Amino acid sequence: MVSSAEARQALGATRAYEVTVDIATCDGCGICIFYCKPVVFEQSRALSRRGFYPAVAVRSEECNSCGLCELACPQLAICVRPIGAETRS
Repeated sequence: MVSSAEARQALGATRAYEVTVDIATCDGCGICIFYCKPVVFEQSRALSRRGFYPAVAVRSEECNSCGLCELACPQLAICVRPIGAETRS
């Protein structure tokens, strides 16, 4: 099986994405883990200050920027953007 990062490389696509999870906002529901087919996320083994096990983006290089994680997150704790993109002030 070919990973999405390997497929992008084979096709000549070089765009990479940064996936961040605001662990202060994430309630560990796991919806992003369920919807992410490239398997970018895992559940943290460490409790957040709010007492949840938040999702953590452990394989951002696998992200294909489909946006399902951002759309599905009820806490709006996920941000996907191209590496090197400027953030809004």
